[in-house]
Amino acid sequence: MFNNFNHICIILKIYATAALIVATVLSPLALAFVPILLLVCSIPMRWPLSHLVDFLTQYFILFATGLLFSAIVGPYFALLISLPQVASIDLNYVISADNYS
Repeated sequence: MFNNFNHICIILKIYATAALIVATVLSPLALAFVPILLLVCSIPMRWPLSHLVDFLTQYFILFATGLLFSAIVGPYFALLISLPQVASIDLNYVISADNYS
């Protein structure tokens, strides 16, 4: 079933990477380590640790992009910017359910 969502997962990973790069450039210097740390954690490795780690990373990216962009574009637009991460979290639920069932 993962093959059905492969293209969507790739597009959402690219979106999350682009959002974190923009957040790194636009965030204050004291907070610039957060998006960089998230970028390093979300880079797909040859041997992924587990689906749980990827799932938790996606949750943290959701909240971090909302918080980092809220100072730049306001709270309402920050929620809109972080909204595609909800779809990524949902896809992680589906993939985890397929792997563990």
